Amino acid sequence: MPRRSTAIYRRLTRSHLLAIGQVAASWSLLERMVLSALSSLSGVRLDKAITLAGPSAFASWIDMLMILTGPSTEHAHKHQEIDKLGKLLKKLLTMRNYIVHAVWQVSVAGKGLLGSRMYVEPTSTSKVVADGFPKRGTEWIKRVAWTPKQM
Repeated sequence: MPRRSTAIYRRLTRSHLLAIGQVAASWSLLERMVLSALSSLSGVRLDKAITLAGPSAFASWIDMLMILTGPSTEHAHKHQEIDKLGKLLKKLLTMRNYIVHAVWQVSVAGKGLLGSRMYVEPTSTSKVVADGFPKRGTEWIKRVAWTPKQM
């Protein structure tokens, strides 16, 4: 992929852009897997499960999994595992949103008046900062600073 002249391509390394893209692409696969689990647990064909659940948010899909494996269902023996998995998936959703729905920029080089004005070209191991906009919860903005590996 050739470097472009737009600001985002000048400010982030290829490693940073690839990490953000990998999170976005991997998430689509995870969504498909959750929809498949909903289909299997509910006994509804996948195309119908996608049609029914698709318009809902991902967190709602997790809630649906919890209901389908609740104590009063034939899948009750899976409920405890699904509960742990659901909590993990909701945490990952929040972290994914901090990466995908964020404004990324290079962190400042130093402190103080002079240091904050300096621009340092990022490397593939540099931390870059992002202002993320959570879709749930009480925080209206979340600042994170991650390397590509942390993403």
